[in-house]
Amino acid sequence: GIPDTDRSRGLGDVYKRQEGLRSLGARSACILWKHIFPNMFTNIIVLFTTRVGRCVLSIASLSYLGLGIRPPAPDWSVMISDARLDYRSAPHLILIPGLCIFLLLLALNLLGDALRDQFDVRSREVKNL
Repeated sequence: GIPDTDRSRGLGDVYKRQEGLRSLGARSACILWKHIFPNMFTNIIVLFTTRVGRCVLSIASLSYLGLGIRPPAPDWSVMISDARLDYRSAPHLILIPGLCIFLLLLALNLLGDALRDQFDVRSREVKNL
């Protein structure tokens, strides 16, 4: 994560910018919609995709331990758990569902990064200079 000093420094900059906009006569709604929400949107996207990935991994872990989704419901971690006994004769029964979980998590992270890059207001400001 970001150290607390960087967060407080960033919040100070936002507060100074907000006060400057108010002194120029901007309304609160205008400040929220044009300045604060666009800067928060990219962080929310990254947080959302990261948390969805964590949830998928948590569900997979619990299902592997027998505490999550119960068979006969299809689940990659249940497939891995069922194939534990046959891993020497048929390693693909473990590798393919494990690879699918890995690729899903990778895709979620790459999606979050791509969306952040697409909607990042700060990087657009730098490119326009």
